[in-house]
Amino acid sequence: MFPTIRTRRHDLSDVFDTFFTPSFETAQSTAYKPRVDIHEDDKAVYIEADLPGLTKKDVSVSIDDNALILTGKRETKAETKEKGLYKVERRSGEFYRRFQLGDSIKQDAVEADFKDGVLTVTLPKQEEAQPKSIDVKVK
Repeated sequence: MFPTIRTRRHDLSDVFDTFFTPSFETAQSTAYKPRVDIHEDDKAVYIEADLPGLTKKDVSVSIDDNALILTGKRETKAETKEKGLYKVERRSGEFYRRFQLGDSIKQDAVEADFKDGVLTVTLPKQEEAQPKSIDVKVK
């Protein structure tokens, strides 16, 4: 049977993911690693991590050596004989995500909020890092 275009595209994506992923992450590719979105505006950088099924007590946020560190643990659900478990796709275990912070972040003003399984970390920018408008004078 010939592979479909979707399969080939998926295989190519895997090659790029493996090539650009550091070796320590490749070895742990089967570990639970929450997905994040990162975006910014004029005032702050925002990191949103999907952590469904976790609570505030399962997650830790810290700053160390100019990096934001997210750690936590997702417990494995015990298999029950009555329900008949056929397939497990949801990963569990401890996770560690590290994001290097630039000099433009006010580290003492970082905030973290957890709501509906989404952790949002707000990293405010230093005043000088925010864009400023300059009036142009006409002579």
